[in-house]
Amino acid sequence: MAENLKTTRFSDGSAITNISDSGTWQKTVNPGYCDFYNQASMGETFGHLYNFISVADPRIMAPSGWHIASDSEWTVLETFIGGIGITGRMLKEKCNSGFTVFSADSSGLNAYGFSALCSNFRTSMGGWSLNTSHDTGFWTSTPSKTAPGFAWSRMFRYYTRDVFIPTALYNTGYSVRCIWNFTP
Repeated sequence: MAENLKTTRFSDGSAITNISDSGTWQKTVNPGYCDFYNQASMGETFGHLYNFISVADPRIMAPSGWHIASDSEWTVLETFIGGIGITGRMLKEKCNSGFTVFSADSSGLNAYGFSALCSNFRTSMGGWSLNTSHDTGFWTSTPSKTAPGFAWSRMFRYYTRDVFIPTALYNTGYSVRCIWNFTP
């Protein structure tokens, strides 16, 4: 997809809970989503931020014919682009820190139409990342095999050309990208 997921329902029609309260977000063990700073207009522009519990739910949040990108599928994309050291710059669009101390080559080129807007993220403690146009995180569909309660993700930062590949706690709020289930 060339944009972040904006669904509020699983494929069976059941609702994904909108969790606006920070304390509830931090403690939830259920699927949930939110919009950055709880502003619906942010969700309309940037897509929703989801916890990994939603991503891993067997009711599936990806649209029919699509699936959430796995860690290995992200790796294929990064390799195709030229490695993790340049992927951030090539996929980001409009990520501008406003700080002149960072080099111009850390802003996005959107060279492949991926349009990774810096939609920010929600921390596992229920707080928010810096502010608009700084960072963005994407869930993969791959849980960590060595750290229970963590899953693999991708993080684009406003000050670097890289893509970071961290594991994050399940109740972190990141964007989601889907891949078309192409069968030749």
